[in-house]
Amino acid sequence: MRVRFNPGYGEPVRERQEAHISGCNADGTLRFASLVIIVLGWFLLAFTLAMVALFVAYREVPDTLVTAVFGVAGGEALALALKRIFEKKTQEEG
Repeated sequence: MRVRFNPGYGEPVRERQEAHISGCNADGTLRFASLVIIVLGWFLLAFTLAMVALFVAYREVPDTLVTAVFGVAGGEALALALKRIFEKKTQEEG
C-alpha cells in the first residue's frame, strides 16, 4: 500500500496500488478479464478431462474439436492479455 499526503488536510491518503496487480478493482471486486480467465481455465480443465474420458472409452478423440476449442481459448486469452498490456502502457505514458 502506498501512502501520499492530501495537500488540503495534511492527513495521509491511502491508495490501493495492489488492487491493480492482483486483478481486482479498487473496491476489491474481481475484474471482468480476470473472471473470464478463471472461467476459461475451468472450462479447459473440464474439456480436457472429457477428452481423456473419450479416449479411454473409444481410443480416439475428435481432433478438429480439440484444435478449435484450444484455438478459440488461446485467442481469447491473447486478446485479454494484449488489452491489459496496452491499458498499462497508456497509463504509464499519460
